[in-house]
Amino acid sequence: MGDPSEPTFKPSTTGRDGPRGRAALALVLAAALALLCLLQFKGQAAHAGRIMGFDINGREGGLFVDGVVEGRPAERAGFLEGDRLVEADGVRVDTWKQYNKVARGFKRGRQVLFLVERQGGMVRLTGHPGIPFPWVAFIGNLVIVAGYFALGLLALFQPLADLRKRLLYLFAFSIALEFALPLGWTGIAWLDYATEVAFYLLSGLQFTVELHLVLRVPDVHPWARKAPWLVPGVYAAGIGTGILLAAAYTADYMQWSFIPFTQASVAMVLNYGLLPLWSLLLVLLLGVQAARHPEPAGRHQAGFILLGVLPWVLLILYGTALGLMGRPQPSWLDVGWAVALFPFPVAVFIGVYRHHLLDLQLIVRKGMLYSALTGGLLLVFYASLGAGSFLLSSTLFGGRPSVWLVGGAALLLGLIVQPLRLALQGFIDRRFFPERTALRERLLSLVRELPVHGNLARMGERLAARLREDFGVDRTLVLTGRGKAGALEVLAYAGEAPPPDLPAPIPLEDEALQVLSKGRRTLSADRLTLFTGSLPGLVRRQGAALAVPLIADRTLHGVVLMGKKGEGGRFRAEEVEMLDFVARHAAVVFENAQLYASATYDPLTGILRREAAMEKLEMEIRRALRYGRPLAIAMADLDRFKQVNDTYGHLAGDQVLLRVAGALQGALRGTDFLGRYGGDEFLLVFPETPMEQALDVAERVRKRLEELTIPTADGRLVRLTISLGLAGLSGLDTDEASLIGTLLHEADNALYEAKQGGRNRCRVSGA
Repeated sequence: MGDPSEPTFKPSTTGRDGPRGRAALALVLAAALALLCLLQFKGQAAHAGRIMGFDINGREGGLFVDGVVEGRPAERAGFLEGDRLVEADGVRVDTWKQYNKVARGFKRGRQVLFLVERQGGMVRLTGHPGIPFPWVAFIGNLVIVAGYFALGLLALFQPLADLRKRLLYLFAFSIALEFALPLGWTGIAWLDYATEVAFYLLSGLQFTVELHLVLRVPDVHPWARKAPWLVPGVYAAGIGTGILLAAAYTADYMQWSFIPFTQASVAMVLNYGLLPLWSLLLVLLLGVQAARHPEPAGRHQAGFILLGVLPWVLLILYGTALGLMGRPQPSWLDVGWAVALFPFPVAVFIGVYRHHLLDLQLIVRKGMLYSALTGGLLLVFYASLGAGSFLLSSTLFGGRPSVWLVGGAALLLGLIVQPLRLALQGFIDRRFFPERTALRERLLSLVRELPVHGNLARMGERLAARLREDFGVDRTLVLTGRGKAGALEVLAYAGEAPPPDLPAPIPLEDEALQVLSKGRRTLSADRLTLFTGSLPGLVRRQGAALAVPLIADRTLHGVVLMGKKGEGGRFRAEEVEMLDFVARHAAVVFENAQLYASATYDPLTGILRREAAMEKLEMEIRRALRYGRPLAIAMADLDRFKQVNDTYGHLAGDQVLLRVAGALQGALRGTDFLGRYGGDEFLLVFPETPMEQALDVAERVRKRLEELTIPTADGRLVRLTISLGLAGLSGLDTDEASLIGTLLHEADNALYEAKQGGRNRCRVSGA
């Protein structure tokens, strides 16, 4: 995603965006980070050698011990909570700054004398400072530095130079520098002061760059378009905050009384006001883009980055809530926020530069769903538990916690999981993925309408056309088991041009078909082309991207070959899932249509079987009798068809019957119908037709067959004639139950007369 108003930069070989400039920047940063980490190691080693293991704080009246760490030198020396520290190593200490100055001279294992005031008296204590080096914390810190530096390098060496790239590597490098700083551990006063100031300035820079980066995801934020002052205001607020924190620290360090605020007061405003508001603003900005960006790819990109920033936001809100409730901050929170923030720049990098490797829509949809579901369920659980405890515990359980309350809350949770999940999924789909919702609705409509189209051919045409349109592919080919037994043949095709090569029937023993049948799921065309056989060849010739099996009751009824999307697009995981959904329903519809066709239509000629034709004739007779309408039928038989089988073979005879059935069907009117009565004998039915008109139609049928020339496989030509015997309801005086038999008998007698009269003619019963 990008914005036409966003400047682009032409790469050079010498500038800061060229390979040399990027390499120089990377080397300088690597050297700086290595030096800072080395100083941090030496500082931590010296610091660990000076630690006594007590928590001392300055307040009115002096420097007091607020806590003693178990097993540390302070406990072994005899320090107690509440002691007021008077002297350390023979030097008077009344403030934290004074103690730190003295403590810089401590050496691991060297004896240090302390004077403390305890319960109005003075007590002398002897301690030996020093604790083991904190390898776990140091290595964890190095991992954070290396991780952010590596991410910054990945962004730095991207070939495309745009503003988002610069913001991303600046953000990653600033955090790497922050965690490499040897804060207060060098033992050099001016360097400790400089690292503390750098820490606050880097924090302000990070806030600024992070917000600016969000304002450029996936392109320029609409708020930034409407308010040109927004980005400069962000920089002023972020960098100003960093400068304010640095100034407050300087004022405390230098003990300047003319500055009206302290480091503690500024930090409190930052931690409990600006920082949570800042994090919520990030969520708001990304949420607006995820919900309202005009392009689906932009919404998915913003949603993906929103998921990346959520861990950090939740951790910030957690720390803020602890502080507002007066609870101490856990020690892991100092490092935890950097770990929780890491998914954000990773998500930005992937969303901007590597989005083609992931299905962002699926990740965002599932991530939003499970985040909302987890939050909702936890809220319901604790709300029900709290309400139950308040209402029931004091009256039924004497104010004691009850397993029944927990069990009841868990039961309520179980009852609402599925409804809540469906409701949240529906809301997320409608709000953030309208195209997916629309596609799903169109596919559901397709599944419902397929059976309405009646026969298999029209169903296949509709399926091919709709899938091509809905998924935006260049072509779609539908193959089914219609026709040759034990093989698939082309049922329907939809594309901009006719298919370049329609294949012969593909046997079900084809290796690729077997893989599709056993896997029962959509496979990429590339995987199928690894095999040999008819289907892989067809896939290559058609340029297909996916092969979708039509499987019902573990039986393969067909395959849909989906062409390629335009402009190099690819099928997302959820689109493949939807294709599988449509395929399952289409397979059932095709199976039912094939079962109906096999019971209704003759497999050789494609016209009605004898049983189906007789059933339909019976219905027409009842209707004609009920409304007093005319009806005529004709029995038709090919003349000397046995000679065709004897001369050309039975395979040629089957081909002749197929062509004859097509010719007969083409000569009939739209209201007439045709059935195969047996062998080379056919039944023609003419509803709403007096005998005179029926005879005209029969003559047209006879002439059509007389003019028909059928080529055989060896190139010879076959010509045939047909004889027809007609009968009608008019003049028949019999009960309804035996009327159909009588009518067929009369037509058969007329056919016999036509045969006896010289063949290739029509005869009417009783004429």
